[in-house]
This record gives sequence, C-alpha cells and structure tokens, in this order.
Amino acid sequence: MVPSQASHRLRSLKLDLVQVMGGTTTFTTPGTHIEPGVQVLLGNNDGTFAPPVTVLNATNNNGFYAGSVTVGDFNHDGRPDILVGIVSLLHVAGVQNINGIATLLNTSGPAPASFLVSATAFSPAAVTPGSSATATVILKPVGGFTGDVALSCTGLPRGATCNFVPSSITGASGTSALTITTSSSTPGGIYSIAVVGTSGVASQQRALTFTVAAPATTLAPTSLTFAQQAAGTTSSPQSVQLTNSGTAPLAISTFAIAGTNAGEFAQTNNRGSSLATNASCQVNVTFTPTGTGTQTAAVSITDNAPGSPLMVTLTGTGPDFTMTGGTTTSDTIAAGQTATYTLSVAPGGGFNQSVMLTCSGAPAHASCTISPSTVALSGTSASTAMVSVTTMAASMGVPRPTVTGGRDYRPVSLQQLALAMLTVLLLWHRKSRSRWTPVLSFTILLAIVMAMTACGGGSSSPPPPVVGTPAGSYTITVTGSAASGSTTLTHTTKLTLIVH
Repeated sequence: MVPSQASHRLRSLKLDLVQVMGGTTTFTTPGTHIEPGVQVLLGNNDGTFAPPVTVLNATNNNGFYAGSVTVGDFNHDGRPDILVGIVSLLHVAGVQNINGIATLLNTSGPAPASFLVSATAFSPAAVTPGSSATATVILKPVGGFTGDVALSCTGLPRGATCNFVPSSITGASGTSALTITTSSSTPGGIYSIAVVGTSGVASQQRALTFTVAAPATTLAPTSLTFAQQAAGTTSSPQSVQLTNSGTAPLAISTFAIAGTNAGEFAQTNNRGSSLATNASCQVNVTFTPTGTGTQTAAVSITDNAPGSPLMVTLTGTGPDFTMTGGTTTSDTIAAGQTATYTLSVAPGGGFNQSVMLTCSGAPAHASCTISPSTVALSGTSASTAMVSVTTMAASMGVPRPTVTGGRDYRPVSLQQLALAMLTVLLLWHRKSRSRWTPVLSFTILLAIVMAMTACGGGSSSPPPPVVGTPAGSYTITVTGSAASGSTTLTHTTKLTLIVH
C-alpha cells in the first residue's frame, strides 16, 4: 500500500500522533464505505499537534475498520513506519469480514544517524546440553552513523553463555561471530535470544531463535509388585517401558538392581547404546526369593537426561504364613463364662516352619490362652488353634458368724476347755492333796486370761467382695511369629470379645 503524503513527513526528531477513527455505516447498497480510517497528527514540538491528516481510509466497494496501530522501524532503514491491523468489509452477496495488515513505510527524507543489527540463523539449528552453536551478527550504519557499537546478548537459558568475536564493531559496519555455549545443566527448549548493539544512548537489537535439544525420559510403571513366590523359584517377568520423550538422543549408562534385597531380583533389557527421540526400550524384571517375608529393591537407570538416575521400586514376597480367624471372630458372653474362637494358620510359598502364637488385650480379671501355642506348618496345608478367653463373675464376701458381745466361737471354746481342765484339777487335788495343785491352777488361769485377750473383743469384719470381669467390648490381638535366620516374620489378627 502506498503511504499518503502525510506519512512521508513522519520524523523521529519530534513526537507525532497516530489515531484510529471508528465509524458506522449501513450496507444497503454496494459502494457504501466507512469514514474515516487512520489519521496522523504531526507534532509541533511544543506539546500541540497539527490538524489530523487521513493516511488510510475506505474506498468504494472495499470499506474497512482499522483495529490497531503499531509504530516501528519495520524495514530497518532508521525511519519509523506504521503497521495497521484492519478488518476489510466486502459486499458480495452479503457482508464478509477479511482480517489483514496494512503497512505504511516511511520513505521521507534521509534516515537519522543510527545503525541496524541483523544476524544469520544459528548453526546447528539445535544443540544438545554441553555443546554450542554459532551465528553471524551483521551491523550496518544508517544516516552517516560513525560510532562504535558494543555487542551483548540477553535471554540466555540457564547454564549458557554467549561470546562475540569481535565484541565491538567500529563505525557499526562489519560482522561478528556469535557463539552460544551451553552446559550439561542447560534445560532443553526453544529460547528467544536478543542480540543487543549499544553505542552511547543508542541501542538496537535483533531477536534470534536458539534451540536446546535435550533428552527427556518417561518411565511406566514406576513400581513393580510380585506375588508370593516359593523360595528358590523364579517368577514370571514383569516389564517397565523407558521412552525418550525429549528432542535429543538419550544415552543410557547403566541398568542396575540396588537396595536391601537386590540379590532377590534380576533384570534384562533390549536397549542399544542410546535411544532416539520418541524411541522406547523394555526392561524385564524377575523375582527369585532366597529368604522369607517381604523383599524390596529398585531398578536404577542412569542416563544423560535431567532427573537421572530413574528408579523403579520392586517389592516381592517370599515364603510366609497367613493367620485368620474362623467363621466367627466375635463372641458375646456373660462375666464368668469363656469365649472361644478358631484360628487358622496357613503357609504360603511353601512355608514349612513353626509359628508361635500369643494373645493380648484380655480385659481385667480375664485370661487368654491358645491351644496349641505353637503350630508346625508343612508348606502345603493349614493348621488350626483354639483361642479361649476366660472371664470371672462378680460375687459378695461371706461374713464369719459371731456371738453376743462380739466374740467368735473359736476363743469361747478355748475358755470352756480351760475351765474344764481347772475343774478336773481341783477334784484331783481334793483326793490327792498334792502340793503342786496351786501352781498348776495359777498357770491354767493365766492361760485363760491370755487366750481371752488375744481372741476376744469386738466384732469381726466380713471379707471384701470378689470383683469380676467388667462389662464392655474388647479387642483380643492374636500374634503369630516365626524366626527365620535374622528375620522374624510377624502377623496378627483381631478378635472381638463382648462381656455383658
């Protein structure tokens, strides 16, 4: 589009004003157009502007709306140009909207003294982390510019540096070799690098696209779980798929099994020395337990992608036993009764050891026993045990019988016996006239007094009542344990006891 005379008069020496003027119209017949379009108001350099001049308007049978205006040096000649976003309205059997752009290039007068910055594309077009790419930066003076231009760059990705040779160009006329060097930590992606030329207060820049191609890994699944496996036998393989989802080849250093039980697992894979972009490889893992219980490890994959090493967690179970309650795991009894439960202990993976059984959680004044307390598993069939919880009923204490005066029967019987002995002694003295009779009489009387002091006096207290098992709901925990070398396998099951 040829710019009008007003656009030729635009200068960068003083500020002008570009405005979009909206309009309305009714399309009743072909040829109707919209007025006005884009106007320029030249600055008077004193804060005022000259009358507006229309530089773009509608023409017959091809009206438009001007949507937006941008001012810039679009042809890099040092002069400001105008870029107009428009919507064209064509009346062809109705109204159709066609979006477009109108460029008004400024060709009036000599360009102001400045310089232009351009550059070639980077070679190679994409680099891997740790490598570099080069481009040629070209400077051109405009309007008799003679200053020296220093070169720099912005927008570099993490871990990257840029270098210019030479770093400054005299008279803004010549070329410089730009090298951008990345590090191993530079993330992959597409970056907009700005090449900046600076001379005094003047500055120009050129945007370049810089691509860092980096591998990226996708691992699925990230964990494998193996079912119970007999000792010394190997499970069926389970697979993990490793995919290079990045933009550069993936170099894999190692596949390794690591962790507490690394020797129980093994891996094979079909990878080569590297994986191309969007390529995949498969890792197969098997489980061969040599011990009992749960075994854990991990597949470790080391490569040149961010986040290395990758880990796939592995879990398997060697020979073990299970313990479950019978058909009834809850019993309701009255205090003083016994609750019974059947317990099943079963081997898994050929488990053939003895399991010791204990129970806990019995309420107060109750006891829990298991018969037998140890079961021997043969590796194929389950064994049963009986769990019994015996409770105690509450009762009142029975008082001892008493006589009037508060003395019990036992000391009264002693007194009667002593009196009877004294009577017999006196009768014998009357017949024999022995000189020892007074001494014996005094001794018997002293014994009677002492017996009355020790055994008589006051009422006796009844014994305290017997407290039984309190009513309530209780959880009985049965624990089975089996020692296997340095490992002890332990499993529990819960039983419910209700006492009312």
